[in-house]
Amino acid sequence: MKPPSVTPEPPRPRPFRVAIIGGGLAGLSLVLSLQKFCSDRDALSIDLYDAAATFTEVGAGITIWPRTVALLRELGIADGLHNLSVDEVAFRMRKGDQPEGYNFYDVRFPDGPPHRLLRADLQKRLLSRLRDGPGIHLARSLVGMQQNHDKVIDPVTLTFADGSTATCDLVVGADGVHSTVRRLAIEEECRRMTTKGVTYDTDLRELAASARAEWSGRFAYRGMANASALPSGHPSLHVPMRYVGADRQVITYPLSSKPAINVLTMVRAGGAPPNAQATQAPREEVVAAFAGWEPSVCQLLHAMNEGAATLPRWALLAVRPPRSYIFDRAVLVGDAAHAMLPYLGVGAGVAIDDGFALGRLLGAWVIGTRSHAKVEATLHAYEDLRGPLTREMHARSLASAEGLELGGAFDELRGKELGEQAPHLIELAKVLGETTREGNIWAGERCAESNMTSTSH
Repeated sequence: MKPPSVTPEPPRPRPFRVAIIGGGLAGLSLVLSLQKFCSDRDALSIDLYDAAATFTEVGAGITIWPRTVALLRELGIADGLHNLSVDEVAFRMRKGDQPEGYNFYDVRFPDGPPHRLLRADLQKRLLSRLRDGPGIHLARSLVGMQQNHDKVIDPVTLTFADGSTATCDLVVGADGVHSTVRRLAIEEECRRMTTKGVTYDTDLRELAASARAEWSGRFAYRGMANASALPSGHPSLHVPMRYVGADRQVITYPLSSKPAINVLTMVRAGGAPPNAQATQAPREEVVAAFAGWEPSVCQLLHAMNEGAATLPRWALLAVRPPRSYIFDRAVLVGDAAHAMLPYLGVGAGVAIDDGFALGRLLGAWVIGTRSHAKVEATLHAYEDLRGPLTREMHARSLASAEGLELGGAFDELRGKELGEQAPHLIELAKVLGETTREGNIWAGERCAESNMTSTSH
């Protein structure tokens, strides 16, 4: 008697390979989201590449809104980030470009104030949650990307500065404001459009303009001031502050991780774009930019970074969001897609939200009835989910900058001393405060909005 035949199991499809370029907040959030939402570990292969030799984050303090904290909690890294009291002042607005400053608005939010922490601390939290599985490749700077549009196998080939190559099914540009993935993808798309006979077209010009970051005409000087270096009655020791003036702004808030005040000064300078985004500037340059401002601002400027001779100066850059973040098998997240000015305080949160959303969508697709032909639909679902919202945030950040620099509707406040002797100016300043609050509420409520909806079912 013949033994019963055993039907062999069909071979499992090979893993879907995702290459993530950039190990910042967006890239790491994407890895954690993929690991959370893809329960079949054999169905997915993740490789993360970063140009740095070690994981380091530049920048100082960042703002994380309550809804993004909820996503971090989903990823298991929200320990200690509990929602704060709704009665707490998120920040106090004060006109500082006069001999004696004037408080004109206390901003409070329905969900409570945002969390403020160091970018490096949040990156460490994300790194600590990485499980075994993703390949981490440091000191790998992307220089080339070839999309083989007609191939199902190995549709993307990556080339790195050290001469090494890699292939993948999907490449994710999480490589920040100077994204190489964005530049290479847009340059290729422009060539394809030109080949089709499009030589001078609004869409082509707009797309080409998105390839590289643009200088906003503004500098930011960042640092920290030891609490002990400030007078005991200094406003920044007791409440987050937003000092505003013509073409200038100073934002301060205490850091939960150390007895220090994060200080961010922003100056609208104009002129030619600088040669480098990040440089060291003489402290005198910062002090001169705020000449005539009230003493509490001058005290902050002198206390920043323990009186060092120079301060980190950043050219504030922005990226025109392209009409789509999808370029066949390349997709953009975070600053690579839509780097915006920091006036709404949502850049870090939006980067996390992008990574979470893309990971959730891809994770569900990988463990479902996946086919390589359907990955495009999954990517375009990400575009539909995140594209319109992040483009509007980008536009509103520009509008917010104008108001907080006392431009546009608030031009009358320029060069005027705010005080009880000018009640009509106080009313105008209160309008600025309310406008700022409404803009922050809009942005804060929409941080993670689509993700919150989808994870609540």
